[in-house]
Amino acid sequence: MKHDVTVVSCLLAMTLICGSPCAEAKSAEIIHKCDEFAAHPDDSGKWAAGVSEDDLAPGPAILFCNKALKEYPETARFEFQLGRALLKKGEIDGAIAALTGAAEDNYAPAYAYLAEIYRFGLLGEEDVDTAETYYDLAIAG
Repeated sequence: MKHDVTVVSCLLAMTLICGSPCAEAKSAEIIHKCDEFAAHPDDSGKWAAGVSEDDLAPGPAILFCNKALKEYPETARFEFQLGRALLKKGEIDGAIAALTGAAEDNYAPAYAYLAEIYRFGLLGEEDVDTAETYYDLAIAG
């Protein structure tokens, strides 16, 4: 999955330079543990420094992001960060559900991750057409 990280990082960098909506938690002072354990370093919507794919610890990240979503269910960045952690753990279906939730709120990095899932066939077969659709949405986001 090492090549996946490079492609995702490059795509996210392009996507995030163009901007990404930041679905905010209820208070600007809150930096949740989910942010500390699962924020992507290139996400313009992040509230913490960010964690590389290699350094992401899925166990605590999943725990904290689930807690964050219970507290702030409308916050797309927490769904995205949960999706990253679930993907790292290999829970593809859960990752897709979380990333889709963030994508439905137009959180551009979620589209990029969904594109990678389909591009590299993490569901079984590569689906380049679906991947391209998600890449386009990520870039437009």
